[in-house]
Amino acid sequence: MGGISASCRGVDPNVLDDRLRTATVDAYLCFLDAEFGGLEASGVTVEALRERHRAEAIGATDPTDFYGVLRRMVVELGDPHAEIEESERFWRGPIACPEQARPMSAGDDLWLALPESSIRTTEELADALEEWVEGIEDRLGAGDPEATALLLARSASPAGGAGAPTVWLKLKEVDGQPVRSPHGASLLLTGRLGTTVVVEGVMDGADVTLALFRNMGKLREPGGEFEKELGPRKLARLLDPEVPLPPRKLRWSSSAFSQPRVDRLLRTSAKVGGVSREVAREYGLEARVLISPGGRPVAYLRIGDFDREVWPGGEVPNEPDVQFLDSLCSVMDSLAAFDDWIVDLTWNHGGRWLDLGTAVSFFLPESQAQIPHAVTGWRTEMRWGIVPVMERFSATQLRTEVPHVHPRSLLILVDQGTGSSAEIFAATLRTLAGAQLIGERTVGAELPVVTLEAPDGSRFSVGGVGGMTEPCEHFQGTGLEPDLRVELAAPDEAGLGPRERRERLRLEALRAALESLDGLEL
Repeated sequence: MGGISASCRGVDPNVLDDRLRTATVDAYLCFLDAEFGGLEASGVTVEALRERHRAEAIGATDPTDFYGVLRRMVVELGDPHAEIEESERFWRGPIACPEQARPMSAGDDLWLALPESSIRTTEELADALEEWVEGIEDRLGAGDPEATALLLARSASPAGGAGAPTVWLKLKEVDGQPVRSPHGASLLLTGRLGTTVVVEGVMDGADVTLALFRNMGKLREPGGEFEKELGPRKLARLLDPEVPLPPRKLRWSSSAFSQPRVDRLLRTSAKVGGVSREVAREYGLEARVLISPGGRPVAYLRIGDFDREVWPGGEVPNEPDVQFLDSLCSVMDSLAAFDDWIVDLTWNHGGRWLDLGTAVSFFLPESQAQIPHAVTGWRTEMRWGIVPVMERFSATQLRTEVPHVHPRSLLILVDQGTGSSAEIFAATLRTLAGAQLIGERTVGAELPVVTLEAPDGSRFSVGGVGGMTEPCEHFQGTGLEPDLRVELAAPDEAGLGPRERRERLRLEALRAALESLDGLEL
């Protein structure tokens, strides 16, 4: 969807004074009122958001505090598509997250995974900040990015990685804001390098309050694009090769058995060809023939996402990806004779609407002419040939003309990382093809994405108007509840890091699906 621009006369966009703060927060609120399609699902109103947050935002003279108020306001929407990109005009160095903190759902609880080296008491934090900032206070206060980089290099512990020693905090609040989802926690944890975020929860049975110092994240030059996430060693070396670095420490894993077990299960299967190396890399597309515990052959299709980073020719076409379609046609032809299918969408965050339509079309009944999902947006129409007028439009996709596969049993693996286009895929086939979902409740991102370019230069993305159409179910903000839920032990009991726990869930969901096909109980 295209961006929607906002401007305000009499406001200097380069000075974050009360006029610009007022124009910006009002633009956010007006944008939500006009464009956010999930207000009813969120249970909040724009007027309530205005009363709770507008005055505080206008009074926040520091950019970090100002954007913190906006994030606390946005997290109340409960929208997994909500995202704030702070203005580069008030850039003060790389944007970072607190040392790889990872929020995750477990049952009805929300947990935060923290590398042990990231935990600070309030006293330790104060002492560390005083030591780290010594000698560069003036440059840091002036927003000198080199000073910020030096602060990072002096302060950061070695990059933890997914298998680093992890402690789990049963999360209650982030910066005083109660959180209901991993997305809400992530949105609040995001912030500028060198700032702190306060999290509250239960650790080892005791109520604790932790102040985390943001000291690793993504490098961004003013006016440039985000680079990939860098650990403190690489970031420090990139910005100043002469800065001495802390010694590298070996990573270790609290449990390394789950991923090899998944690999072993898949290695004993027969891999289906026809997927180009490029499509396999870009979409995580993989096809195999698995054997259930009872000896039943099962078609297995994994789609890692519905998006690609590198497009042939460099331009993103306004049509389905031909290479993705060709690879899908090839593997579907090879697997079409199988009665039982498993489609693996675990940790598929979604992607392009058009490529979702391509993939789901193979499983839709021939009588279903359209993908049951609509997007609504704005386009410019010319009146009398000379007057441009903005008009709202609504669009759906026609079913792609591809061979239809007819599984007797269709099982779809989902987890708390399954979102957006992947959820549309799962919701569509549960209703129209009788698919069953196995795993965890999904993210809850039903709506198309719209973006505001605010007066301060920040960009605010949120779910727009649209969503599932009849007879399919709505899932905005709530996610899809699986037909067969796979439960793991609480994170502090399981002894698994975030990535390992995700792979363990995938393994257990796959095992449950195979056993279900054999008529066995989980």
